[in-house]
Amino acid sequence: IMGGKGVDIVPGEASGLLSDGDLIYGDVRPDMLSSLSDALIPLMGKISAAADSLGHAAGNVSGILDESARKKIESLLESLQATALNAERISGALGERADELGAFAGDLATLSSGLMSVVEKADTAMAKVNGVVSDLDDADIKSMAESLERLLELMQSPDGTVGRLLHDPKVYDSLESLLLEADSLVKKISENPRKYVRISLF
Repeated sequence: IMGGKGVDIVPGEASGLLSDGDLIYGDVRPDMLSSLSDALIPLMGKISAAADSLGHAAGNVSGILDESARKKIESLLESLQATALNAERISGALGERADELGAFAGDLATLSSGLMSVVEKADTAMAKVNGVVSDLDDADIKSMAESLERLLELMQSPDGTVGRLLHDPKVYDSLESLLLEADSLVKKISENPRKYVRISLF
């Protein structure tokens, strides 16, 4: 739209086929900026011509017009001249900003391409997740749930090792005391190894 490039291939209606080395003729379609600038140029010419004609006519009939009519014609001439100047400024601004607008259009195209890439990656990831989920049938999910339930029952049972640690304070206190004594013994051996370790050579 604003300086982008594209190629349209329109099939012809000829019965024969092209041979190697043949030329395919085409035409260049102007972009929006070129079309707008081209449209402003003849419009500016028409406005200038209208202003000149009106000014000439006003000069010819100024003698027979009253003061109010002459002011209306002068105001109309000033409006036409201002319109022509605005058209010239717009045309010049479009020419000066053509590169910037083209770069902006390129950035939009890059952003659009990046967003499409993100969407494609998201679709790929979702497809992989769906594949994993589809591989787990109802029997697998039920088996996993039953195994987890049995594990929780063993942990909650007061007869099991884990259950005793969770429900019997005496077992927990005994285990904690054993760990403290083992830690104390390790410290004593580290401080005075000769007292606890003897090495005999034969």
